[in-house]
Amino acid sequence: MDPDFFSLGDFTIRWYGLCMASTVFISWWWSNKWIENNKKSGLDKKDFEDGLFWAVVWGIFGARLVYVLTNLSQYQNLAEAMQIWRGGLSFHGAIAFGILYWSLWARKRNIKLCRILDLLAYPSAIGIIFGRIGNLMNGDDAAGRLTNLPIGYTWPEKAYGFSSFCPNAGETIVTCSTELVRGPVHLSQVYGMLVGLILFLILWIGTRSPKHEGWLTGQWLIWYSLLRSILEEPFRNNPIYWQVFENKEIGFSILTLTQIASFLIIAIGLLVLRMTQKNDTSPWTGFNYFKIKE
Repeated sequence: MDPDFFSLGDFTIRWYGLCMASTVFISWWWSNKWIENNKKSGLDKKDFEDGLFWAVVWGIFGARLVYVLTNLSQYQNLAEAMQIWRGGLSFHGAIAFGILYWSLWARKRNIKLCRILDLLAYPSAIGIIFGRIGNLMNGDDAAGRLTNLPIGYTWPEKAYGFSSFCPNAGETIVTCSTELVRGPVHLSQVYGMLVGLILFLILWIGTRSPKHEGWLTGQWLIWYSLLRSILEEPFRNNPIYWQVFENKEIGFSILTLTQIASFLIIAIGLLVLRMTQKNDTSPWTGFNYFKIKE
């Protein structure tokens, strides 16, 4: 793994930045096509494009802020905390600040917030996949736990970031006083890609028939939190806030902070479904995706 996608002299394109840019492009392309093909949505394409730009800015700020606040021991000063190109973003932070921005945007235009969030549910699922690709190439953020299973992977010497981690619980890379361990570990970044793929398929299959506005948003919140808690978090080298079960041999442990937060997010998703069940049919559901005009 190499965090640099392309280098020419002092000019470098990093995998993480490329993946973030790809996510933004997909969101822009997807929303444009769907707004064009769903005139009843009441959304203006140019206005939405401007909103998407600022939503990305808010999302990146929120993602970095939440990650730093929940991993303060990794940073010695403010300058290190601001080095976003080295990876370290909280997806939950991005979602929270993104929703905050869109709520203000939608309120100003008298548009239902769930109409916007439903539209972005699909590309955000794809964005999860791209984000984990960036993590994989950086060797950061989503590093897996040590395991004796055959699927364990040992990071190469050229990998950097957080690909190596301390063998003792509670220590971070910055404060670790022992030799760093490169593996074998779970490739939890790949597990995260699987979360994004399954989430996208659930939304895709579920909305081939008409659904009410808010259905996509509620299902996204529920399934993302559930899938991540089951398929990814137990194998990530994250601090255990409430130790319910741990098996160090296979590299499996619960509960992390993300898993604890997932209970609340799932409850919010269920509440969204209940509160929106009488809404009109969503303009983003009830048709064949493959027949969208290019």
